Amino acid sequence: RTGYSKLLAEHYLSDCPFDGWNTHDCSHYEDAGVICQASNFEYPVRLYNGQKSSEGTVEVYDNTQEKWGMICDYLWDLSDANVVCRMLGYEGAIQAPAGSYFGADSIAFYATYISCQGSESQIEDCPGFLIYQQYAGSCQSTRAAGAKCFELTNGPPPIRLIDGETSHDGRVEIYIQDQWGTICDDLWSLADAVVVCKQLGYPTALDYHKFAHFGSGVGPIWMDDVQCVGDETSIGQCKFQGWSIHDCLHYEDAGVTCAPVEFSTPIYPIRLVTDKDNSTHNSSLYYGRVEIKNGTASDLPWGTVCDEGWGIEDANIACKQLGFEGASLALTSAFYNAPADTPILLDEVLCLGDEEALSQCHHRDWGLHGYCSHYNDAGVVCQVPGVPVDK
Repeated sequence: RTGYSKLLAEHYLSDCPFDGWNTHDCSHYEDAGVICQASNFEYPVRLYNGQKSSEGTVEVYDNTQEKWGMICDYLWDLSDANVVCRMLGYEGAIQAPAGSYFGADSIAFYATYISCQGSESQIEDCPGFLIYQQYAGSCQSTRAAGAKCFELTNGPPPIRLIDGETSHDGRVEIYIQDQWGTICDDLWSLADAVVVCKQLGYPTALDYHKFAHFGSGVGPIWMDDVQCVGDETSIGQCKFQGWSIHDCLHYEDAGVTCAPVEFSTPIYPIRLVTDKDNSTHNSSLYYGRVEIKNGTASDLPWGTVCDEGWGIEDANIACKQLGFEGASLALTSAFYNAPADTPILLDEVLCLGDEEALSQCHHRDWGLHGYCSHYNDAGVVCQVPGVPVDK
């Protein structure tokens, strides 16, 4: 009808504007119908016999036979259900009921021994989907696989920091389906911590923590193998295994230390050095070891940058700060290593490309570093017109 906006954001027909239940001026010769666009998947899926549209027995459409079939629950788990739920437009699965939990239709079984990793975009990509179709007919009617899906309708899931010494540090917890849970520390890094802190309203992260540094949580472990770039607006936008898919225990709960709200990122000086006695560091150098000060005072010591995570984006910012167009190379493994008594001031530098100075990039707090030594000093080769780069 005219006057109704086509938002295309509703999940259910009842979410759309209408005149009210049982309010109309129509007869049945005006009954509405649809012709749906064909699925983009070779083997579409649906959920059958659940109490709501987000749950039910999983059925797969066989295009060759033009009929639906169930999946046998041998090896069926949350990883498989996650793939099904994402195919249907949900965020993921919270349960993978087996044993015909939602009942079994009279139709035949179509697949068995499916074993998804959880990251597949469609069910036919999962190991076992096609190979074992010939055995599906032997599955009993009490073995139908099911799924319970969930969706995030109110923006990114809330997160919080628990059991820290201040309001800006603690164990990271995330709220899914009315339950707080934790994040496993596998692959947990500064980039992940930066996203968490910025989602909470802090300017950046000063450190990240593993092995339940702030104590072990309780409840579900919602995320594992999180891999953020650093510019995401919420932790749920980062790459990870899938909701509640993990191989962790709570002694692996991840934590963060965020910079306080009043934290500022001033521009601190840097220089390039090419020898061990720090005697060669004139302003005409376009290559060398990167050294930085934690402040602007002349009596502060110069320190090095650890090469953990050091890449061309970081080298670009360093070179631009020194007045060059950018970097040709990001040097690692102490191409020019410093004297043993030189402090290591920065570790896990994460530049996103819009910073004016290296000190404005995300990094662990000043002086904090893991297993770095001067064999890990970071360096650069800056771009100079007419000067070739020997890689």
